[in-house]
Amino acid sequence: MCVYVCVYVCVCVCICVCICVYMCVYMCVYVCVYVCVYVCVYVCICVCMCVYMCVYVCVCVYMCVYVCVYVCICVYICVYMCVYMCIYVCVYVCVYMCVYMCVYVCVYVCVYVCICVCLCVCICVYICVYMCVYMCVYVCVYVCVYVCICVCICVCICVYMCVYICVYVCVYVCICVYMCVYMCVYICVYMCVYVCVYVCVYVCICVYMC
Repeated sequence: MCVYVCVYVCVCVCICVCICVYMCVYMCVYVCVYVCVYVCVYVCICVCMCVYMCVYVCVCVYMCVYVCVYVCICVYICVYMCVYMCIYVCVYVCVYMCVYMCVYVCVYVCVYVCICVCLCVCICVYICVYMCVYMCVYVCVYVCVYVCICVCICVCICVYMCVYICVYVCVYVCICVYMCVYMCVYICVYMCVYVCVYVCVYVCICVYMC
């Protein structure tokens, strides 16, 4: 009878140990796979955000270059039109005054027209130079400020995501490790207590029967 009891107790203990080992291995593998998948998903999201911000910055730089080229073309057209109109007006006035007016009127008008043309040219050049300088400075300042803001936002987002992911993963890993240890200890203690109580009851019954 005692041999039977011992064999039965050994079998029960082996079964309990196997169950505990199986549960521990299963929980550890499950937690590891879940954490790996979760971290991979977060890393993919971060990479997508970084690629999106890089594309956004490239588009901003492209727009700035486009604006600069457009301003240069406008300035070139303005200068070309001013020169063309000045030459056209000068030639037209000179021919008209030389053909239909007297020498005095021609001289007077030529001097007057030259002065007016010089003033107009000076005013046009001044306005063009002022507008070019103003537009260049404005565009450069605007582009620099906008790019700096975009870069700061990108850096802040990347730092925030990295810190958030690190903290979240650390906390989650700590919780998982704590749960695994707690479950293992709980299962071991529960099985030991259960086996001890069961063995004691069985021994008492056997002693009573004997």
